[in-house]
Amino acid sequence: MIQVVCISIVDRSNQPLFFRTLENESLDSLHFAVYSALDIIERKASGDAMEGSLDPYLGYLGPAISLSYEYEIYGFLSFSHVKIIVVLQDHPENEIELRNFFHNVYKAYVDSICNPFLLRTIETPKLIGKIDRLISSAREVNIHIDKGQS
Repeated sequence: MIQVVCISIVDRSNQPLFFRTLENESLDSLHFAVYSALDIIERKASGDAMEGSLDPYLGYLGPAISLSYEYEIYGFLSFSHVKIIVVLQDHPENEIELRNFFHNVYKAYVDSICNPFLLRTIETPKLIGKIDRLISSAREVNIHIDKGQS
């Protein structure tokens, strides 16, 4: 099940391009979780694990502990070193669904930066809407699967 708490897109120099929270969690603790994940991504990208791999999906990066809950952090590293970091409430039941979610978010990001009229930020209403729809559809799929198994 994909229960997104926070999603962030970070550029190759580790500057946040997009940051969105979906739960009533402290922004400071979520920012800290994302910045901590950047260190893990850098280690993974420079290590032997990424050598020869064409898959940008990094998978589970580690826990994010806040005052109220323990979250899980997952990552994606594009070939241009754009990072997508997602903080989830729980471990996803379907890893393939999460992998597809990352690819769809990355596609929405690419569509956004390819806009010739984009000025300073990618946090446009169009991108926010696309990502919100992706999150909603991931939750709806999970609800549908849960109802079907009952």
